[in-house]
Amino acid sequence: MKWIGDATITRVSNAPIIRIRLAPVAECCNRYTKNEKLYEKVLPTFENGKVLDILLILNAKWSYECEVIKTVELGESVTFFAQIRHINIAPEIMDLDWFDLRVINPVVYSPNNYFAIGEHLGEIGDYSKNNYP
Repeated sequence: MKWIGDATITRVSNAPIIRIRLAPVAECCNRYTKNEKLYEKVLPTFENGKVLDILLILNAKWSYECEVIKTVELGESVTFFAQIRHINIAPEIMDLDWFDLRVINPVVYSPNNYFAIGEHLGEIGDYSKNNYP
């Protein structure tokens, strides 16, 4: 079973939606911020993938099992293009009337920064109904 490894070699990847409590795990999996001591403290429990020979974070709210098709290295970053083979979604997320990101509470990455989701701004069409300038 594979999870944290070089997807250029294993050709499989786990792409979980990271929630706030798992943000330190993301840091441990980045080749530039990898920290073995932190990893030992925050190591999550794993389960087997449903479709691929890969490890998934147990009780993750949402994760993708992917087969890597192409790898592109540009500067210090590596981009993986992959085929999603299976999507694992927690029952409580599937039971939502809509995918409310405040409930899912993902960590959002923007170069060199992490953010949490804030307030609900409205539904599609609200701005046009209110003649937004």
